[in-house]
This record gives sequence, C-alpha cells and structure tokens, in this order.
Amino acid sequence: MNQLSGSVPEGLANLSSLEKLELGENQFSGHLPPLCLRSPLRLFTASFNNFSGPIPKGLRNCRSLIRLSLQKNQLTGKLEEDLGVYPNLNYLDLSYNNLKGVLSRNWGGCRKLTSLKLAGNNITGEIPRELGEMDQLGRLDLSSNHIVGEIPKQMGRLSNLIFLQLRDNRLSGQVPPEIGGLSHLEELDLSANGLTGKIPEQLGECSKLRNLYLSKNFFNETIPKKIGNLALQGTLDLSQNLLTGGIPSELGNLIMLEHLNLSHNKLSGAIPSSFREMTGLTTIDLSYNELEGPLPDNEFFRRAPLSSFCKNKDLCGKVTELAYTMKATEKCDVYSFGVLALELIMGEHPKELLSSLSTGEKSIELKEVLDLRLPPPAALFEKEVASVVKQALSCLIIAPDSRPTMRWVSQVIREA
Repeated sequence: MNQLSGSVPEGLANLSSLEKLELGENQFSGHLPPLCLRSPLRLFTASFNNFSGPIPKGLRNCRSLIRLSLQKNQLTGKLEEDLGVYPNLNYLDLSYNNLKGVLSRNWGGCRKLTSLKLAGNNITGEIPRELGEMDQLGRLDLSSNHIVGEIPKQMGRLSNLIFLQLRDNRLSGQVPPEIGGLSHLEELDLSANGLTGKIPEQLGECSKLRNLYLSKNFFNETIPKKIGNLALQGTLDLSQNLLTGGIPSELGNLIMLEHLNLSHNKLSGAIPSSFREMTGLTTIDLSYNELEGPLPDNEFFRRAPLSSFCKNKDLCGKVTELAYTMKATEKCDVYSFGVLALELIMGEHPKELLSSLSTGEKSIELKEVLDLRLPPPAALFEKEVASVVKQALSCLIIAPDSRPTMRWVSQVIREA
C-alpha cells in the first residue's frame, strides 16, 4: 500500500502492451483513465481510492479482462450499460460505490467467473435467473442494494457456490428449496429482507454450512429439525421473524456453534436440555419469545447475561443471580434455594418479586408471598412460615457475600 494521490494520467490509455494495472489502496481521485482502448488489459485494480465518475467505456468490450476490482470508491453509472460479457473474467468486485442499474441477464455468459461482488450500491430490479448459469461461481455478494423479487430457483444450480450473501435488500417470497442442493455452501446470508413462509428443511442438507443468517424477515411456522444436522461453527441467527412452536432439541447437536440468536420470535415451550452439550457457545439470545421452564444447567448458561433471556413467559434458573455477579460461586446455590422456597410458598415463580428486590423498591410482607388459592396459615404455623420466608429473602440479597450459608439457613428453619 502506498499513499499516492491526485489524478491518474489519461496517457495510460496509449500503452498498447498494458496487461496489468494496479492502483489499489492509495488516495487517487478524479476519473478512471480510459483503459483497454488499444491494449489487451487482463488485470485492473483500483480499489480503496477516491475515484468518481463512470466506469471507463473501454472496459465494456474488454474481452481480455480476467480480474476487475474497483471496490470502495465513488463510481457512478449504470451496471447494465457499463459492463459487458467477459468470457475470461474470473473475478469482479465493484462493491461499495454509487452504481445504479440492474443485473444484466447477459452476465450468465461469464462462465469462468468465480467471484461476483456488487454489495453496497444502488442496484434495483430482480436477480436474473440466468445467473444460475455461472457454474464456476464460488462467491455471490449482492448485499445492501435495492434488489426486489424472489430468489430464483436456478441459484440451486451454482454447484460450486461457497458464499451466498443477499442480505439487506427487498427480496420477497419463499426461499427456494433448491438452495439446499448447494453442497459446498459455507455461508448463507438472507437477513434483512422480506422473505416469507417456512424455512426450507432442505437447508439442513447443506453439509458444509458454517454460518446461517436468516434474521429480520417474515419466516413463520417452526424451526426445521434438520438445521441440527448442519456443521455450523460460527453463527445461527433466526432472530426477528415470526417463528412459532418449540425449539427443536436437534439444535443441541450444534456443539461447535459459537453464536445462537433466536430472539424476537414467538417460540414457546422449554429450552431443550440438549443445549447443555453446546460447549462451543460464546453468545446466546433467546429473549422476546414465549419460553418457559428451567435453563439448561451448565457453566455457559449460568454465566449468560439476563438480557439473553428477558421478556419470555416463565423462564427460571440461576442466570438471574449471575447477571449481577458474572461469576459462579457457592452463594449461587443459596440464591437458587431462595427462589425455590418462595416458589413453593407462592405457588408460582416469584419473577416480579425478584425484580422488586433487585431494585430495592419496597420491603416484603408475609401476605404478599402467600398462595392466595390456599387458606392463610393457622396461628400455630404462621411463625414457621414467616421464618422460611425470612430466610428465603435473606438468600436473595443482591450482594452474595451478605447472604447466609446453607448450613445457617437449615439450622434456623429447623429451630423455628
């Protein structure tokens, strides 16, 4: 990388034997030179500069091109007018410019293309089904544009595709099941679109998939069990959809997964106990669902922040304590005893009471924690019940060091 600046001389167009021109990672500005008018240009890179204006007209018919990389500039123009069909081109990156226009159907004739990156522009229109003819394509990135319509089923013909990135567009309709036939696919990112319907079970057949991003769409129905068959090692993000039903226990097979996000859906039931086996997890977010029941009992879930599980129906476990301390100690079990004791007396999980205790809003009276479905305790037993409640509340003190030991609690309750 250099720090060259200024404009590039137009005289470069007169170099009749020019085959390779690399201007990348400088501070050049102005227009690109009128290349490929007389020379058999094969490689041209001018990425990471401040070039503006149109793509040189000479490049449209430059059939000798093998590699063209112009990303991260301020280039303008219409794609379908500025680019032609290149029989030898294997790499094209025009990402993060100000290009407009549509994706040309003729580009299906670029049969040697292995990487097509057009992210971060202002491309409109639909994805041409003819792109499915690029049978050597390994990476297709059309993210952050204004592309509409459905994903063509012909995309399933791209048998060498490794990365398919279509996030942040205006795609609609259902994901074609043919995508599940992409046996070399390692990353699929369809997030932030308007996709609907059920997540195709066929995605569970993408045996090499490492990252799956389907967030911010309108997917409904249940999470396919076959997702648990994948070899995901990075991220599974299904957040901000309309998914219903339970979380499949098969997801617990994703023992190498690092990041799991199922938040902001309508998932119900318990968190599968199989999640205890997901030892690779570093982050999880199950918030804003309708989940209930206990959290899986392992170190990761005990250390997870409270925000990972908030706004659910009735989750319970040790995470509340650890949200304050961020470390596991013997006082965590004391806290859990306090929660369990109050749950037995109240007849329900004391989640609202725990919230008021954490904020120090008010002191607690005995009548506030009794199960209203039962008659009040007789005078003979009122003292014993009050003692249990008192000890339970002492186990819920926010500062762990201020809590009693379990030996002390059991002794006091026996003597009450």
